[in-house]
Amino acid sequence: RRRHTRFKCDWSSDVCSSDLRQIERISLVWLEIILCRRPLMSLPDPLLLFASPVWQIDLGKDLNDALRSRTSEFKAGTNYFDLKGVGIDDLYNSVHEIGGRIQEEYLSHCNIRWNYIYGRQNPIRPGENDTAHWHPSSIIIGVYYINAEPDQGDLILHDPRGANLWPDKNALGNKDAHKQPASRSFYRISPRSGMLVLHPNYLVHSVETNLTSRLRMSLVIEFRS
Repeated sequence: RRRHTRFKCDWSSDVCSSDLRQIERISLVWLEIILCRRPLMSLPDPLLLFASPVWQIDLGKDLNDALRSRTSEFKAGTNYFDLKGVGIDDLYNSVHEIGGRIQEEYLSHCNIRWNYIYGRQNPIRPGENDTAHWHPSSIIIGVYYINAEPDQGDLILHDPRGANLWPDKNALGNKDAHKQPASRSFYRISPRSGMLVLHPNYLVHSVETNLTSRLRMSLVIEFRS
């Protein structure tokens, strides 16, 4: 009989044949790993193109109390900041400084400049909302909340890329993100009194329905050229 000297067993033996077949399978697996399964290349950091900057800033209770006391002075069709005086001057100085920093850090390289700031009150009464829109006559849009509480209408920022099947991990902070399909890509901000939100003019946004029995009051702030 022919014998395998290394394994010292009879090739005709069922046990020996089984062992050899097992060794053969293991050898083929390792050969596949060595020749075919190369280590995965780590992904480089991507370019996060077409992102839209959004700023949320708390300007404080004292300023908000002063502005709340002056809501009855505003006349439709006028610039809110023409009123001047207590509270309004402080708000103007704050948004002017913030707008200047945005101008310097985000817009100076493309020669886009805003020249003045226009403001108006935007009351949302019980049962009202504001449909999706953008501001073509402005460069930066801001909204300051004088009276805002839960269920008075969240601010919805819509994905500017349009039809989008790629979920945005930065937009997963929505309270209903688990049931938000990729075909409805938006970011939700629940406003509170004293909050200032700023974003580029092209960012489409809307306001959900005021479900309370109380007035929701905000200031629309436009940085215009």
